[in-house]
Amino acid sequence: MKRILAIALTVLMTAALMGCGGTAEADSAILEQNKALLAENEQLKAQLQQTEQTPQKATIRGSFVATVRQLLPDYVMDDTTPAVALVTQFQDTPFTVQLGPDLIKQVEEGKAYTFTIQDTEVDLTQYPNPDFMLDPAVFMAMNIKIKVSEIAPAESAGLEGPELELSIG
Repeated sequence: MKRILAIALTVLMTAALMGCGGTAEADSAILEQNKALLAENEQLKAQLQQTEQTPQKATIRGSFVATVRQLLPDYVMDDTTPAVALVTQFQDTPFTVQLGPDLIKQVEEGKAYTFTIQDTEVDLTQYPNPDFMLDPAVFMAMNIKIKVSEIAPAESAGLEGPELELSIG
């Protein structure tokens, strides 16, 4: 009885496995589809590489209001003469602004100033998200020149946020 059951199961398994095989046409169609997708992938990679190598220029301009919290030396060239201002915008995290030894004399700790950005051309291919570039906290990393234009009006206090513009092209 066990032998008949084993033979029956073997025949059943063999029949089931014979139905699992695909046709040659289906296999060749899938192979052709994979080749087409690989070719398209290579083409898109080449386009992406060409786009990444083409510099895209943009100009940043505008102004922002920030309160000077502390005047710090630029520890690169001179560790005693203040050249960097630690500033904060209204209810925001502190960041540094590179002013240099000449402009740093125009600011005092504890006062709010309007900082104007000199028109600066940047390469967009270095920054994946252009909106990120409009955050004053990243200006030090992008080597953007900032000048102090005036003491901010008392009623302003930086509530309106930065007025920055990114012109592409």
